[in-house]
Amino acid sequence: LGATGDPARAGASAAGLALGYRHLASQYQSLGRKDRALEAIEIALQAYPDEGSLEGDRLYYVVEGEPPPGWDGEVRRLMESSAPVVNRLAVQFGRDGRYDLTVRVLEPLLEAFPDSVTLWVNKAVALEQMGELEEARGAVRRALELDPRDGEALELAGRLGA
Repeated sequence: LGATGDPARAGASAAGLALGYRHLASQYQSLGRKDRALEAIEIALQAYPDEGSLEGDRLYYVVEGEPPPGWDGEVRRLMESSAPVVNRLAVQFGRDGRYDLTVRVLEPLLEAFPDSVTLWVNKAVALEQMGELEEARGAVRRALELDPRDGEALELAGRLGA
């Protein structure tokens, strides 16, 4: 509880603390200190353990090279409670040029949400960047099956010759 004994204020304090540490993690990341960013996120999680987006951040920062053992299971567990956080994780890896991890994170999402045009387009883009053009064409064709008028999917299909 906060200094006032008010549980609502204590929760707000924990959320504020978590937000501050998340910002600090972002700053460390921009300086190339992923190790320190991970430390900041772990402190934020101690303050606000039920915040799924912080767990997504932790799963992002913990990866140096290859994900550690058990990482895929953690991604799947997080997906069960917060699919948007897992999608954001896939996007973060894409921004870093880690398209292999983007695809790896998208797989359980596509199992759970096979009718998501956005997920299929994201997978197609990542596969394209990896040079896996035939697989990318298959993913964009699936997106167009779901929504033949999706602008992103149509543009990507044109680029891939799908």
